[in-house]
Amino acid sequence: MHLLLQCSGMTQGQPRRPFDAKRETLYTTEELMAGFDGHDVMTSLDQRIQVYLDEWKKQRPRDLDEGLAQREHDYRIEEALQGFIAPPGEPTRKVVGIMGSHNIPRLEGAYKDVVHLAWRLSPPQDDYTVLTGGGLGIMEAASLGAYLAPQPEAVLDDAIGFLGEKEDAAYILAARELRTRFPEHGDSIAVPTWSYSHEPISQFSSHIAKHFENSSREEGLLAVAIHGVIYAPGGAGTLQEIFQDAAQNTYWSFKWRSPMIFLGKDYFTKRFPAYQLLMKRAEEDGYADMVGLCDTIDEVIDFLHGCEPRPMPAGFEPQRAVGRSGPGVDPNT
Repeated sequence: MHLLLQCSGMTQGQPRRPFDAKRETLYTTEELMAGFDGHDVMTSLDQRIQVYLDEWKKQRPRDLDEGLAQREHDYRIEEALQGFIAPPGEPTRKVVGIMGSHNIPRLEGAYKDVVHLAWRLSPPQDDYTVLTGGGLGIMEAASLGAYLAPQPEAVLDDAIGFLGEKEDAAYILAARELRTRFPEHGDSIAVPTWSYSHEPISQFSSHIAKHFENSSREEGLLAVAIHGVIYAPGGAGTLQEIFQDAAQNTYWSFKWRSPMIFLGKDYFTKRFPAYQLLMKRAEEDGYADMVGLCDTIDEVIDFLHGCEPRPMPAGFEPQRAVGRSGPGVDPNT
């Protein structure tokens, strides 16, 4: 009986898993919204998986089969993401991340700025692929701008106004109408997580790498943004991303150092003074020239164009010894 339950994706007393641990492709918005009845967002596949995960988290002890299934799912999602970014025989995409608060209203200036920024970064205006954490607020703004990249810039403010402050089912229906109105769209990547019950997906990312495990998701989304990460105003999640990105740059974690750009001088030096603290670390570790502090979209784009990702020097190796470790040795210094 136990074997039969395992094979069907069930354990004793639990429902069938609403996700495929062996999937080989990224999600689409349409797939995650499958089952939505037009009234209750909890009828979507995305929210049914969320409810399932929330119930599973309450179990003590944790279930090994379930844990393995979720880890396999995330591994396969990461493989699919790498395949999208660097498809065999094709140029690797120039990925730029845009991070920030999940709860900034759509009619605020920061939201509008990010919509226009993502539109300008995406083809045909430029040659970057925008990446976000996949949620609402700043993340939605970036994916909306990238989605509308093939359209005239005048369309952007109309789309923002159409979405307005709609929530829940009204928001899903409005987003569907916009996607129907503009079927020709640009690509973007979203890397959200089911770990945050309060952060449902936005509706405009074309390729969605949704994870169960937030720690690997955070590490991964910053790792693939080789051409830079832009930080708009945010909260605890944005703070985590700033310093996780800094650690990756300091230790050449993925054999690259990448630009880090703060959008909002007053916010990041006074209200949320992450810039000064980061610069102390960046100056000591040798990448201060890759940290930008900007107030306008033009400044951000100019900084990106002038600051290419920096590959780890040949021969750079960390110093290791039993009971001691040290920084890498740069053979060029």
